[in-house]
Amino acid sequence: VAYLKGHGIARDTRKAVRWFQMAAKSQHRLAEALVAYQAGAFDTAVALWKDEAQQGTTDAQYALGLVLLKGQGVRSNPKQSLQWFGIAAKAGNTTAMFNLGGMYWEGIGTTADPTMAVYWWTRAAEKRDPASQFNLGLAYYFGRGVPRNPAQATFWIQMAETNGYLGARSVLGLMQRGMLIGGLHLRPGDDAVAGGIAALETSRHESIAVSGAVMTAQPPVATAKTPDNAQPQAKAKQAAADDPDAIRQLQEKLTTANALNVELSKKLSTATATSETLKKQRKKLSNSLTAVKTINAALVNENKTLSKKLATATALGTQLSQEHMTAKIAAKTLEQQHQKLTATVAAVNATNAALMNENKALSRRGATLQQQRAQEEKDDASLNVQLENITTAYIALEKTNQA
Repeated sequence: VAYLKGHGIARDTRKAVRWFQMAAKSQHRLAEALVAYQAGAFDTAVALWKDEAQQGTTDAQYALGLVLLKGQGVRSNPKQSLQWFGIAAKAGNTTAMFNLGGMYWEGIGTTADPTMAVYWWTRAAEKRDPASQFNLGLAYYFGRGVPRNPAQATFWIQMAETNGYLGARSVLGLMQRGMLIGGLHLRPGDDAVAGGIAALETSRHESIAVSGAVMTAQPPVATAKTPDNAQPQAKAKQAAADDPDAIRQLQEKLTTANALNVELSKKLSTATATSETLKKQRKKLSNSLTAVKTINAALVNENKTLSKKLATATALGTQLSQEHMTAKIAAKTLEQQHQKLTATVAAVNATNAALMNENKALSRRGATLQQQRAQEEKDDASLNVQLENITTAYIALEKTNQA
């Protein structure tokens, strides 16, 4: 890319193509597609990008959306272009977000929806995409798709300048002088294929993204407001695109010619006040950021503490689960023992009942024996009486015999 665009070294297309071919030989299909595109083999490039896009490669999805928008190597189809830009944007491709926002802004392939445009530019701007930051600033300035907010407009255009969009400085000057008119000149398709590979085209309205850092060529963004005919406006546009010093000189001449010194001074004072307000807001944001960092650190520590407590609770839960299992086993054992004891008690009760019956039988037998004994005693007494009588009679008989 450096050889192709002459960034930091002398421009050398042959060396650029050679390096692209070296990347292609390393089986980098995206590089192969880019080499084919640079060589004018659009059909081959589109086929490679389509294959990679269907496999989920976001850079290829973006590239496919771009060629579908421009009709290079394939019939122009803005609706399909919008779909592929949307898929790549949702996957985090900031250049796709920029182009998707532009299509919603201008109603290309869909109904114009400035609110959706601002949504996608905001997402890309928060990821430091300078083109999106620039367009978002102008959206805030003109109040389209979002409530008009000059402070936000200044903030985002300054961010675009910080992130490498050189044309932002000229636009800030026009904004401060109240001379900014027109719409957005960074439109869908102004950016070439991004994603850490190289640019697809060499027109003055392209972007080059290398390793995620977008370097955007500077098209004119707005024209100077002047009561003269369209000729000075055209010159202002050309100067903005080609030479920032030239546009400043032209603005001074236009200001002098239209006797706007007093009005410009008032607006400059307003801009200065706005700048001071922004400084205060930045300071507040810095303080808020510090507070957020402090809160975040506290939350991290609290999260660590909660993690430890969770680990302890998990261990305790495991222990309780084991104890519960042990208790269930013990309860089952006790139930089995209870069943055995119940059976034993039933057997003992049966034995006791049998013994009681036997005891009753013995009691009856004892009573019978007692009766028999009493009868025998009576019989013995009777026999004793008879024996005594017999003895007495025998004694008497003996005495008689002796006599």
